[in-house]
Amino acid sequence: VLAAIFAKENQLDNCVLLNSNKNVVEFTNGNIFIIKGNVISTPPLSDGCVKGVARKNVIEIISKNQDYVLEEISISPFAIQKADEVFLTNAIVG
Repeated sequence: VLAAIFAKENQLDNCVLLNSNKNVVEFTNGNIFIIKGNVISTPPLSDGCVKGVARKNVIEIISKNQDYVLEEISISPFAIQKADEVFLTNAIVG
């Protein structure tokens, strides 16, 4: 909630949330996935992200696609900067 207020007050569309270990957890309104080459990474639930319906469905789809490797690993903020692409999932907003 505080991150969403911060984003609004600073005219930002979103914010990236970090856990106490300074690893990326999620966006204020959805789960995060980063793509680097053919590897798609998302934080594990143990890092504190929401067990989202869209997250689960995307993980299932990626797992069935032989062109990509899915990793549920802790993600540093610097990995976002180095990523080829970053996307979020949210079952309510789409």
